[in-house]
Amino acid sequence: MHLPHSQEFRGTLFASTCWHIWKSRNTYVFFVMSQSPTSTTRHSLIWSKHFGIFVSPPSHTRPSTTVAAIRWIPPPSQWICLNVDGSVCSTTCQVRIGGLFCDGNGSWIEGFVRNIRTTDGLTAKLWAIFDGLTITWKLGFELVQIQSDCSKAISEITYCNAHLYPFALICSIYMLHHHAWVFEFMWIPQEDNHVVDNLAKTTPFSHF
Repeated sequence: MHLPHSQEFRGTLFASTCWHIWKSRNTYVFFVMSQSPTSTTRHSLIWSKHFGIFVSPPSHTRPSTTVAAIRWIPPPSQWICLNVDGSVCSTTCQVRIGGLFCDGNGSWIEGFVRNIRTTDGLTAKLWAIFDGLTITWKLGFELVQIQSDCSKAISEITYCNAHLYPFALICSIYMLHHHAWVFEFMWIPQEDNHVVDNLAKTTPFSHF
């Protein structure tokens, strides 16, 4: 991992390391979940790198007053964007989920589609998020923004006690959060998610 050598970054890394050690200790005390020193160190490095992206000098460019059209919203600099969605066929009741990965320029990186057995729209959205995060971890991405048009799914996952849910799928997504990476959820209008929605509706089962 390439790391800055500035004095500011070293200070940020020190603070991040202290916080993650404290958090790891609390997780063990209250939830009996241990974390290796290597994982704690990697978490600290990634969070320091993530924080540094957002403390760069502000731009003095005047904001645009143009009315925004329906469009894909790019992730922050150096992040990967994962758009996910689930689709239920009104005639066959077949449920299909899909997702696609893009960089900050909108260039295609990876995509996936598969059928699942459920009639619940919320569950379909959650499975799309889970599959997307699982693939994200395998690909080795460290800074990921997950975009979904389902505010209910996002609120269920980001709830502070999500790990105590009786719903195993939400708990599994929550546990992925403890890997050494940084990801955030972003709600977007359904119209802005039309590419992955069409992907889920029209593409045969695949991981490409």
